[in-house]
Amino acid sequence: MRNFYNYGANQPMIDAVLRGENPGKVLDDLIVVDIGFCFGSLEKARAYSVDNKTSMFYVSSEKLDVKEVEIPRREYSEIDLIKPEVETNYTIKNFDPDKSNWSKVMFSIWGSVENYKRYGIGVGVFDNDKQISEAMVGYRGKSNWEIGVVTHEDYRMQGLSKLATYYLVKSLIDKGVHPSWSCHEVNVGSYKVAESVGFKNFTRYYLYHLNS
Repeated sequence: MRNFYNYGANQPMIDAVLRGENPGKVLDDLIVVDIGFCFGSLEKARAYSVDNKTSMFYVSSEKLDVKEVEIPRREYSEIDLIKPEVETNYTIKNFDPDKSNWSKVMFSIWGSVENYKRYGIGVGVFDNDKQISEAMVGYRGKSNWEIGVVTHEDYRMQGLSKLATYYLVKSLIDKGVHPSWSCHEVNVGSYKVAESVGFKNFTRYYLYHLNS
C-alpha cells in the first residue's frame, strides 16, 4: 500500500480515516471516505465506483488528462489570524451537534453525533437556544485539522460565518493545532470567509467525478 500519510491534497481527511476517527474504507492502494472522496489509484477508484454502483470524487493534486468531469478546488493551509470587524449581540459558545443546521453533512463526516462528541470540536453562534451559525472541525489530520462553516439561511449576510470561523480557528491555534480549509473554486462565499480570518496562499487541486 502506498504511503497515504504523504498524499497531499485533503490530507486531514486521509489521516482521520486511517486512524478510524471518521467513517470510510481503507483498501489496497485506495481510501474511500463516506462523503464520497477517494484517494490512491485512479483505476482502482474507477473499478470500485462501478463495482459498488456509486458516484465518487477522485482527489488529485495535479490536473489530469482524463474523461471525467473536473472540479477545481482550493486548499488553504497558511494563516495569519485576523479578527473580523463584526459586531453582534448573539451568544458565541461551543457547537451543539444536537442543534446543527448542517446535520446531514455532520453525520456524513462523523458517522454519528456520538463520534463527533468523541473527536470533534466546534463553535456555534446562538440566537437564544437556536444555533444560527456553526464552524466545525471535520477531519483531524496529523499536521492540520480541516474545518468548515455554515450559517442558517435566515441569518446570512451578517458576518456570522466569519465570527464562528474566527473563534474556532483561534481556539485551535491556542491549543497548538494548525487549521486548514478547502472548498470548490466556484464557492466564492466559502473562500472569502476563509480569507477574511487570515487564510492565505491557497493551493489548487482537483476532483474528478467518477460516475458509475
